[in-house]
Amino acid sequence: MARAADATAEAFLETMAASAAAAARGGATEALLAARFEYETRLRGCGRLAYPCVVASGVRACTLHYMHNNALLSPGELLLADAGNLGQPRATSGDLGQPRATSGNLGQATSF
Repeated sequence: MARAADATAEAFLETMAASAAAAARGGATEALLAARFEYETRLRGCGRLAYPCVVASGVRACTLHYMHNNALLSPGELLLADAGNLGQPRATSGDLGQPRATSGNLGQATSF
C-alpha cells in the first residue's frame, strides 16, 4: 500500500507542477492534467487508476465528483484534483485530493 500511496503522491506533485505551465500556455484543458496524472502513475509501475480522475478548475471545483474534465485552464483559477491509482500486484489503492491554484500556489488563487 505504501508503494501505491507514494506513486500517487509523486504523480500528484508532477501533475500539479505542470498545471501552471499548461494554464499559462493557453488552450489546455482539465483533461490534459487528468491524462498527465495517469501517465505519471504508470511511469511509477501502477497498472491503472483506482477511479476516473476528477480535475476541476474555477467554479467547477465546487461540484462534488465533477467528471467532465473538459474546461480550459486559466491562470489564477482554483484547481481541484482528486485521483488515485491501483498499485501492483495486489491492487492496493493510493488516493489523494488537493485544492491548488493553476499557478501552482493556493495563495495565488484569484477566482472560482
